[in-house]
Order: sequence, then C-alpha cells, then structure tokens
Amino acid sequence: MTAHNPRSALLSADENRARHQRLQIDVSARGYAAFPGEGIGDDRTWPPETSLLVLGMSRSEAVALGAAHGQRAVVWGALGEPAMLLRCPHGPAAP
Repeated sequence: MTAHNPRSALLSADENRARHQRLQIDVSARGYAAFPGEGIGDDRTWPPETSLLVLGMSRSEAVALGAAHGQRAVVWGALGEPAMLLRCPHGPAAP
C-alpha cells in the first residue's frame, strides 16, 4: 500500500514523504504490523513509490484505507492465494 501520488498525480518527493508518514501513522493506529517496500512500475519514467506491506488487513479495510489516502487501487492478497488489484472508490484525494 502506498500514499504516494494520489489519483496518479505526480507530487514532489517532500509531499510524498509526508503522505507516507501519515499512512504509517494510520496503519499503526489500527494496530497492524507493516513492513517497508517500494513499488517500481514497468514505466521507468515514473519514480518508485515507497510502500507498506500490511499484514492481517481485510480486503474492505485495505480498500477503504487506500481510498482515504487518495489511491486508485491497492494490492491485496491472502496466504496461498494470488495477489489481487482492488479498485478504491473515488473521492477527494487526501491532503
């Protein structure tokens, strides 16, 4: 899960760092263990996005948290199952 570049709008490194810190706080406040990661797309013109692997979160909560942080989608998976790309409902992008 990432909070970088909401709704695919490229932000500055400082803005993305601040957004990631807010995501870390939200995940921690919900009581989940999370591990750092980085999303790197096939299009190398788009910068890598700092992300979190969040353990134990339900599909619906992952989608809601992604939406709250302005994301179009989140990747979610369960042990022994393939990962899924889940669309987040549209709404105002998080600050």
